[in-house]
Amino acid sequence: MFDALGHGRVRSGLRPFPVTMAIFLLGNAGLAASGGAGWLIAAIAAANIALAGVAVGRRLAVRDLPGRDRALRRIEHLASHDTLTDLSNRAHFTDALDDAIDVGEPFALLALDLDRFKAVNDIFGHGAGDTILCRVADMLRAAVRGTDIVARVGGDEFLIIQAGISGPDDARKLANRILDTVSTEMDRTRDPMAVGVSIGVALFPRDGADAGTIRRNADIALYRAKADGRGGAALFDRQMDRVARERRTLDHDLRLAVARNELYLEFQPLVAAAVGSVVGYEALLRWRHPGLGEIAPEAFLSVAEETGAIVPIGEWMLRQACTTAATWPDTLAVAVKISAVQLRIPNFVAVVRDALDRSGLDGHRLELEIPEAALLRNRQRALQTLHEIRASGVRIAMDEFGTGPSSLGNLKAFPFDKIRIDRSFVAAMRHDAAASSIVRAIVGLGRSFNVPIVAEGVETDEQRRILLDAGCPQAQGYFFGRPGKDPFGSTAQRELSPDP
Repeated sequence: MFDALGHGRVRSGLRPFPVTMAIFLLGNAGLAASGGAGWLIAAIAAANIALAGVAVGRRLAVRDLPGRDRALRRIEHLASHDTLTDLSNRAHFTDALDDAIDVGEPFALLALDLDRFKAVNDIFGHGAGDTILCRVADMLRAAVRGTDIVARVGGDEFLIIQAGISGPDDARKLANRILDTVSTEMDRTRDPMAVGVSIGVALFPRDGADAGTIRRNADIALYRAKADGRGGAALFDRQMDRVARERRTLDHDLRLAVARNELYLEFQPLVAAAVGSVVGYEALLRWRHPGLGEIAPEAFLSVAEETGAIVPIGEWMLRQACTTAATWPDTLAVAVKISAVQLRIPNFVAVVRDALDRSGLDGHRLELEIPEAALLRNRQRALQTLHEIRASGVRIAMDEFGTGPSSLGNLKAFPFDKIRIDRSFVAAMRHDAAASSIVRAIVGLGRSFNVPIVAEGVETDEQRRILLDAGCPQAQGYFFGRPGKDPFGSTAQRELSPDP
């Protein structure tokens, strides 16, 4: 006989309770997918006991049951495949990649990311996001050959090993086939949940002889595809590698720039266009790198936004601008550009209030310039944040007006205190009738909404006159004054008169 734990010798024709349960679980392991991870672990443990024929050091006699092999195959499949899409999972893909490298035959590694997926998840819910992932998985399965391996390795991250390629053209054809399928099946004009896909491609052994290198280079190519406008594909090249290393170095140094006192502000005057009198200043961020010298803002601000370094840097800039402006005459305001990333952080309202409290600057003398892009993602939350900031007396300006997809809608959604015409329209006014018409239309909107208009990037007297004719009351640009140090500091050197 057996005790409750199955100890003792096996009697002919009888199975101890633990062994019976092991065989039962093994024969029904196909239910594991619906029973949860705990059920699956129990089934595997029971199967191991049964197959080993050993229980607590004793011999067991186990009779094979029909379906045992099927159950084992099911368990093995669950261990190597993504439960949502049934594609290979990360562990299985890692083994497959190592095996492909060991074989030594050329192959392509495609790294894919879904565009707009997070927005779909946020707006329509995770259930809709799961549906999208399954649809994309089906498209990828249909696009590859039987010898290729498709895996889901993260939320909306997919990897493909394209085996047996003869050169880069094979990888390009597969990438284009995927892009064409997704764009056809995911039509944003008809389906608000439609997403796009960006693809980065690295080739073995050309772009890496080991798993870590080729995956990193596929990711670098994916980054380039996204940077080029998303919805496309890019093949890795050495230039990408050099740029990626430089960006990583720049990101590292940028995160230390505040502590090392390498950042500083310059101030550019904002003037009444008709008479040129100064009504305020815009604070502009500058970086003097100890080894590279002055780095142009356009070279490091995009890196700061992509990596999140803009958050601490933006806080420093806001505090510094408020502290400096607090020493100016009370009639002058300071304007500070705010990144869309900053606007999304939960404590941004507290950051603004803290900058005002520490500096003693009145809220009405601070103007935050909000890019239209900041209202594209989580619009309601962004508008709520702007209302809370405005309640402190801070003025809110819509920056880069006319460059977004819903400028008029944004203007109606929030009572902005000022509209800033993007410099691209000002630069094109002389030779582009459409740009001139856009400027006049924006000025007309400002009148209708009773909102002051500021034109950026004014560099010539001709541009100033065109803006005056259009009725634009305020302007900013090299024609009126270049950026410089604190205009009221002892070392200030500024030329406020028009350039000759």
